[in-house]
Amino acid sequence: MAVETIRSQIRLGKIKAGAPLPTENSLAELLDLSRGTVRRAIEVLAQSGDITRKPYSRPIVAGTRSETGPFGSQVHVWISHPIADDATLQLLRGVSNGLMGTSFRLVVREPNRFYADFVKSDEREFLTDLLNDDSAFSAIIERDADARNDDLYKMVVEKGKHLVFVDIPPPPGVAADYVGTANISASRRCTEHLLELGHTRIAYVSESATPYTVQERVKGFWRALRIAGLEGSGTVLFGSELEPANISKVPNGGLYGRGISPSAYYNELTQRLVREVLSMDPRPTAIVASCDVLAHWVCAVLEDMGFQVPQNFAVVGFDWLARWDDPSRDVLSSASQDFEGFGYHAAEVLLDRASGEGPTTPRQILLPAPTIVRASTAGNSA
Repeated sequence: MAVETIRSQIRLGKIKAGAPLPTENSLAELLDLSRGTVRRAIEVLAQSGDITRKPYSRPIVAGTRSETGPFGSQVHVWISHPIADDATLQLLRGVSNGLMGTSFRLVVREPNRFYADFVKSDEREFLTDLLNDDSAFSAIIERDADARNDDLYKMVVEKGKHLVFVDIPPPPGVAADYVGTANISASRRCTEHLLELGHTRIAYVSESATPYTVQERVKGFWRALRIAGLEGSGTVLFGSELEPANISKVPNGGLYGRGISPSAYYNELTQRLVREVLSMDPRPTAIVASCDVLAHWVCAVLEDMGFQVPQNFAVVGFDWLARWDDPSRDVLSSASQDFEGFGYHAAEVLLDRASGEGPTTPRQILLPAPTIVRASTAGNSA
């Protein structure tokens, strides 16, 4: 309560930005609070960036970072995945932490439904509203790579509104900032982990070749093999390019089978990919999957067919989604994406734009995604 009371005094201009904060005694008298309560509130304000402190000096009220300037007072956020997802919650937490101590407030939207063309149409509706809202000057975008709303993104940027894309970069021709994962190096490291374990025949599997992130991860996969002199021993498979499996049997039980959610789409897609891997001669002994969901399904299907992970096939995913699950389900080796970092750095970029700091050209910030080693490659949860 005391923290918000002092913040409101700053926002209203009763405590001036750039000026020394009133003494503890003055604030206690002004706000009818005890001096101890005021002192604790000042500590919180210093941690959040509302004020700055130097030895032997009164705290100074933050200036430009608390001013919205031409950016208005709201930061609009578009999320193409359910907000309730753990990864999305971490992203939003990062944005909130990045904007803490400023007068910006978040306006977050997600699709109403997550199937058919609803994500695409809801994303278009968000962009149309952003385009037509003269009070909206900035947005953080976690877009759907398959939505194909490139035309509206270009119109929004051309109108002078600032966008920061997270996870998936802006469409070609859209001049905007981007915060994402260093996908090439992260995928390369996952592949190198398998090479270090002695695997020389490795397959990379994905739903399709369309997403830009997948294209980068495939580059990292080939780079690791090429450096090791094993490029001829690798293969890349896209489920969308394979013949239908025509198999309805869903994998049941097993360490990895317990970690999958029912999905006719992933069941059929994974059956295609696993069938193709098993038909290869010589057969791969390790698999890199483009995401954790697909990796879990691959492991479950292999288990259901009588194969052991990692004894017969070592499998690596990408995301490390299991960090939020029951520890007993954290069994998949994976590249650990920094979802909270996406949001925090996106907020930092917007604050730089609002204050006129930083380069005028679009920025690209790539965050590391270290390999987390679990039972699917190591046989234990080291």
